[in-house]
Amino acid sequence: MEYKETTLATGKVRVYTFGELKLHAYETSDGLADECYIVESKNELVGIEIPTFEANIKEYKDYAESLGKPLNNIFVDLHPVGASFFEGVKFIGTKGAKEAIASGSTRGTINFLSGMPGFNAEDIADISEFVDGKTVIDGVEYEIKDYGDEYDIIIPAMNVVYTHMLGSTVHSIVAGVAGADAMLEKLNGYKKVGYDLILTSHFVPEGQEAVDVKIAYVENEKKIASESNDAEEFKAKMKEAYPDYLGENYLDMSAGFFFA
Repeated sequence: MEYKETTLATGKVRVYTFGELKLHAYETSDGLADECYIVESKNELVGIEIPTFEANIKEYKDYAESLGKPLNNIFVDLHPVGASFFEGVKFIGTKGAKEAIASGSTRGTINFLSGMPGFNAEDIADISEFVDGKTVIDGVEYEIKDYGDEYDIIIPAMNVVYTHMLGSTVHSIVAGVAGADAMLEKLNGYKKVGYDLILTSHFVPEGQEAVDVKIAYVENEKKIASESNDAEEFKAKMKEAYPDYLGENYLDMSAGFFFA
């Protein structure tokens, strides 16, 4: 899908146009390859996730302000740090996401990143409005698919879906065999619907070809895990199979799930 790209001081933005709606995909260029989004409708802006580090949070906020419409709502899922930059903004999400931020898997990630330069582990967005099913903001429908600690956001008017991770050339965090099967079910669902774009937090927006690549990756990962004796053998075989993939830390996490 065609887009217009603007280079900023730190990151860059790809702007996709869907009739009267626009999708702004902010690529942070940080060490975690974070990606955040802004949906621009007639009267206002809606954010999807917050950048991880303060320099990017400020740039994201400044870019939003340059669009000349209020940013009243931000969907918060697994990237909740940076609340103080958005005074008066409502943080929305699921009850599961809020619990994960407080004491679950997302809190574990926050603790892991704590101490990194530009990361304020105490500046956490508080989800104050829960969404379950569908919600409409400025005439745009957002459909929530709740997976417990995290959730997907479907925007039917754009035929796009936001999920935490895809990345056709990046290792994914796969929570063992059960997690792989759940991921395959989700990915095959994306194919059935035929989304034009899949938005993720750690890669640029991609199309259906990336879904095909990731399905093959997860199926092969299950096979490699079944043929490996331990985590180190598993990781070595995965690196041999995917020598150019980024995200080795994600592969380490997957190994921990497959060989707990």
